[in-house]
Amino acid sequence: MNSILILCDFFYITILSITFIPIITYSQKNDEYWKKEIIKQREAFRNDFSKSIKIGLYIVNNCKNDSINAHSYALLSNSYTYSGDYINGFKFSNKAKELFYQKATDKRFVRYIVYNNISLSEIYKSIGLIERAKEEIENTIEYVEKKDPDNYYALASLYGSNGGNFYEAGDKHSALQAYLSAEKYAKKIDDPKLLIDKKKLLALIYSEIGNTYIFFDDLKKAEFYIEQSKKTSAEIKNYNYSDNYNSTGLAEIYTKTNRDKQAIDLLMSIYKGRNIEPVNLLFIHNLLSTAYKNIGDQKKSEIEKTKIDSIEYSMSKQESAGLKEAYKFIEADLARKDREHLMNKIIIFSVAAAIILIIIFWVIVYKRKLKKSYQELIASIERKEKEKENAVTKSENTDTKKSKDLTSVEFSKSELELIAKLDLFEKEKGYLEKDMTLAVLAVRLETNASYLSQIINKAKNKNINTYINELRINYIIKEIYYNPMLLNYKVSHIAELAGFNSHNSFTLVFKRITNISPSTFLDERRKELSVVENN
Repeated sequence: MNSILILCDFFYITILSITFIPIITYSQKNDEYWKKEIIKQREAFRNDFSKSIKIGLYIVNNCKNDSINAHSYALLSNSYTYSGDYINGFKFSNKAKELFYQKATDKRFVRYIVYNNISLSEIYKSIGLIERAKEEIENTIEYVEKKDPDNYYALASLYGSNGGNFYEAGDKHSALQAYLSAEKYAKKIDDPKLLIDKKKLLALIYSEIGNTYIFFDDLKKAEFYIEQSKKTSAEIKNYNYSDNYNSTGLAEIYTKTNRDKQAIDLLMSIYKGRNIEPVNLLFIHNLLSTAYKNIGDQKKSEIEKTKIDSIEYSMSKQESAGLKEAYKFIEADLARKDREHLMNKIIIFSVAAAIILIIIFWVIVYKRKLKKSYQELIASIERKEKEKENAVTKSENTDTKKSKDLTSVEFSKSELELIAKLDLFEKEKGYLEKDMTLAVLAVRLETNASYLSQIINKAKNKNINTYINELRINYIIKEIYYNPMLLNYKVSHIAELAGFNSHNSFTLVFKRITNISPSTFLDERRKELSVVENN
């Protein structure tokens, strides 16, 4: 369970304890029974997701009180999500959202809306819908600022959650700004009832800020904030939610500052006898591998690499199918809601003539957009060719500059060697092989997959999939431009030439990178050549 999710969890426990009892006390007599069941569901959630789900389903299937059911739906959503069932997590989160918004005139329900929407955002993030995750949080921030602008706890939690979204999207600068905003709002909390929870929140935010500074290699600030998190946590009795996160952050700092033995001792203290999520375990083994290598214990370093490969294989095998199904379901549901929303607007505000005008206007704009995207692609190809020609006469200077650029980012000798291998891989067009994956490329370059992934992120500022796909798309665009014979081929055949296993995946990737479909690109190229021939 990562730090942002922990932040979300204890926030909900806090608001339940503060506001839940007053809300249901004045309801019907048997609500006292359901209140006890909700408390059981919440307690089970901390230790046994399946038991919490069982209690929650019993509540929502039998209780007639919408307020109680909304709370139960929210807990059900998190229990399913943490169990890896994102579809049910999404369903129950939306049910809770619907009921909470019905009560939105009561300011106390703003807190529940915030908690539930943070949970929903985490579901989007977990299945790769980062933009949806950010949109959910940003809309909720807007809502809170309008409904309850002095609710600093809610605002701090929302900005903290969005920091995680930005970090996951690779926008580390925006992530840091979001975490700093979370810190600002958390420090403004002055409700005596929230004193302990303010400290818990600050401990987590400090930890996130510290770990973000590690990415920027500002190790002094990173260590300061992580120590602040440890100090704040120590002031809270029996509170250790951020301990592991702080310890791994400090261990990473130690490996970067020649304190590798301290890093190993710290990491082993986390690892020993703990039940740790695979993603966090992967990070621990990566750090241990680095630390052992730094002190010259190559044998132990290699053992850690073996563990890394094993965990990665297990994670990919267990998660990919579930995530794919969840992604399809949630995208379809969101698309359905978007369509329903659009239809309602059309029914209320539009007439037939207006609809026709809008459609005509959209078609014109769309065609212009496609034309512009195509022209930009062609201009890019011609520009790259000119740069290539210029590079022939300035190769020595270019190589020197490239070396300086790499050095300025502080690459180690081994990293530069791996980057050189990647350059050769690109030159030899190895990316056109259909079975090219991170694992396959790692074997070919004689390194491990995790380390290679880090280098590609650091040197290319991309993940492995984006890196391979962009190379393939740039290659096939250039081939189509210079080889008119390809215009006679089907898109499926062109997809194979570009190294893709399927027509559909090629079309999706092509459109995502170029903003137009491959068939549109082929049509525009045919039109262009036809005009040239006629002239």
